[in-house]
Amino acid sequence: MPISVVIPAYEQYGMGAIHLTQLLNTLETQTGVEYDVVVVDSATDDSIKQVCEKYNIKRVPGVRGAPENINAAIDQAKYDKVKLMCMDDFFTQPNALKLFSEALDKNGWVISNSIRYDGTLRQIGRTETSYTHGILRKNTTGMPSVIGFRRNSLRFDPTLKTICDLYFYHQLYELYGQPGMIREYCIGQRYHNASQSRNQLNRHELEVNRLIRQGKIPGKPPKVVVAVVVYDRPDNLKYWVNQDVELYVIHNDNGEDYLKCCGNHTYIKRKGVGFDIGAMQDVFRGRLPGFPKDWDYLLWCTDDTIPMSNDVIDEYLNHFTKGVGVVCMHLSNEITPHIRTTGFMIDVKVAARIQFPVKQVTTKEDCYNFEYKGNSLYKQVLRLRYKIAQVAPLPYSPVYDMNYWNRNENAKLLKHILQRELPTTY
Repeated sequence: MPISVVIPAYEQYGMGAIHLTQLLNTLETQTGVEYDVVVVDSATDDSIKQVCEKYNIKRVPGVRGAPENINAAIDQAKYDKVKLMCMDDFFTQPNALKLFSEALDKNGWVISNSIRYDGTLRQIGRTETSYTHGILRKNTTGMPSVIGFRRNSLRFDPTLKTICDLYFYHQLYELYGQPGMIREYCIGQRYHNASQSRNQLNRHELEVNRLIRQGKIPGKPPKVVVAVVVYDRPDNLKYWVNQDVELYVIHNDNGEDYLKCCGNHTYIKRKGVGFDIGAMQDVFRGRLPGFPKDWDYLLWCTDDTIPMSNDVIDEYLNHFTKGVGVVCMHLSNEITPHIRTTGFMIDVKVAARIQFPVKQVTTKEDCYNFEYKGNSLYKQVLRLRYKIAQVAPLPYSPVYDMNYWNRNENAKLLKHILQRELPTTY
């Protein structure tokens, strides 16, 4: 049976046309198999288009984003057997494509060994490819160029940028089982600084955690809860109610009920004593009726804090590396170094050891002392020998304090952030 070769392509910092040409040259040497070629072109210039015209192969305009372009290429494939190739990789022997096609006669998906090259095509090593199911934190398979598969309904997840290939392998296993192995070194993989995979490694853990939390891959997710303390800004809850979070709305007031603003989330009416710090004290001490006690991480927000990302939880969790006890929206030096007590996430082990100025916080002075004075939250976390991390530079923060920034000298950032027109410097 014939096989389709699908290639997502872009200009790749001026090297895209060169690399695609080298790949197509090795494709022209393939023998013993019928094939067609589809190139999905997301280049901002005509360089890829010109190469496709020279080789008289099918070209489909694409968008910026590797998963989307791979999916578009798969959709355009003529045959049921699909050989995916990254444009900076290539075939190392003239029977490589035939070996993939023959292996796909017996398997739903297959992987091949590969040879590693640097940017100058100097051989730097060989890789015996394998697949270990359920492990997405370590890539034992390699880049997508080493796989072939029978076309099916599966596609690369466009919400994943770093591990979209690993998750696709995971899905192929769930559909077909263990891949067939091609023991010959059929694929040459180019390792260079322009590689998309190397530029996105910082997102790896974030994306793995999100898949675990969504139940898409094995693993025990931490229990993360979000608390939003509401005074008189119930309208801001609309930004939270559609988030994929376990949300508890703590209404710190004796007036009107805000239950109708909470959607399907939990509403807790609390006597308005001690402001947000008083409510926090009740939560940390496990004495607020209706609030769970079995959480691992707590994201604490006030009602002027709104989410700016669909990955709020994971963006915070991603910073809880060894020794980190608190991840905050803003580690401020205003008045004195302190953690702004809105938009911060805390580990339950740390929360259990935090002390408050009094047994029951009731006054603004109590709150002020907790945030700024000698035994502040900031100083306590450090004395407990935990680290404090800021989730992101403020213009890129996954949460946004509307009240603070509207009265702060950085209020000019409001337009940028709310419209997602983020500045390039910080």
